Amino acid sequence: MYTLPEMRAHAAARAADVQGAFDDRAWLLAPGDRYTLSRCGDAHHVVAASRRRYDSHVDLFVYLPGEDRVADARVHRDRLLSIQRSFADGGATALFAPQRKA
Repeated sequence: MYTLPEMRAHAAARAADVQGAFDDRAWLLAPGDRYTLSRCGDAHHVVAASRRRYDSHVDLFVYLPGEDRVADARVHRDRLLSIQRSFADGGATALFAPQRKA
């Protein structure tokens, strides 16, 4: 699922399937989500995301339809993003934040 033709098809299929949009932190990103950054109008389609508990950044593998390429991205885990997701039940609610232990 990491080839450019497959990502084009996946992004086109997901464009019609988005049911929920919300603003939240980058640590909430999951494969299949689309997100936009401030000052950037292009949507980034998440292919894969790191889930290391104590990292300060989220490492992403994203498809950029505007540039028609797949790229690596690193976003600070607390950065506020506009996230679009297809929810199984149709509700536009996000998951609760993972709790950090001191």
